[in-house]
Amino acid sequence: MLQEFDLNLLTTLHSLIVTRSVTLSAQRLGVSQPAVSRSLGRLRELLNDPLLIKTNSGMALTHRAKSLEAPLCRWLGETEALLRQRSAEDPREFTGTYKIASSDFGVLAVLTPALERISRAAPDLCLRVEPLSPMHLNDLAGGDVDLVLTRHRPPAARVYERLLFAESYQCVLRLDHPLMASRRASPSPARLSLDEFVAWPHVINTAAGEDDDPAARRLDSLGLQRRIIMRVPYSALAATLALKTDALMVVPNRAARLLISGNPDLATLTAPFDFEPFEYWLLWHGRSRYDPVIQWLADQFLQVAEPKPA
Repeated sequence: MLQEFDLNLLTTLHSLIVTRSVTLSAQRLGVSQPAVSRSLGRLRELLNDPLLIKTNSGMALTHRAKSLEAPLCRWLGETEALLRQRSAEDPREFTGTYKIASSDFGVLAVLTPALERISRAAPDLCLRVEPLSPMHLNDLAGGDVDLVLTRHRPPAARVYERLLFAESYQCVLRLDHPLMASRRASPSPARLSLDEFVAWPHVINTAAGEDDDPAARRLDSLGLQRRIIMRVPYSALAATLALKTDALMVVPNRAARLLISGNPDLATLTAPFDFEPFEYWLLWHGRSRYDPVIQWLADQFLQVAEPKPA
């Protein structure tokens, strides 16, 4: 059967299994939709199975198609590792571009501190940051990204994972904010009072795919509200807005430290309540299990993250 089988069909089959769509598979593979339809017809004939069937909610995988997903991922990963012919010992031999899906926080907390050591050890390696999508697990499976940085732990057995760290939050504001001036004039505590926290306006960071407002949950439980003057998807932009207004912003500790180190006109204060820590994860797919570059990058990110309780 192998002599009769065009191995390119397996790449098409993997894309069809991931996307469950002829149209999306054509876009991913860079071919026409009729070409994918013809490949699907040939696959159905060779495997004696419909593979994809129409339902009221769209295309669904048959049992045979579902059973092929994991072996296909392993085959693609091993084949890609074989063709790349990279040394697992010397990062100086690593080449190519690797795509990492991340929010602004992941860039600040993980990629920025790791970049210098990565570029020094593997000068011909390029990292390309892609916007974090709610469909990041499908992006991994389809090969649209190689690694994902996210606060959401994936379902068991879907991908490979490493816990980078557990993180909490603090408040960032401009150094000449009235709240800071009052603390310089008297021995006021570094922790904001609840009245201070709700009295001043807030800028909210809403990272794509990770929209989260930990302060809102605590204030809701107390029957309190803040005045939110803007929601933005980037921590660095939120910091710029904080410099130009009387607004506070609640950001993760690592992002706050990096923002403060890069801008002496910013300061931090502790919120009036403790936040529940969140975990931050690095994910990759089974197709990359044997890729020495992915494993090396994972080690670099883990070393700079220094996992520890928030």
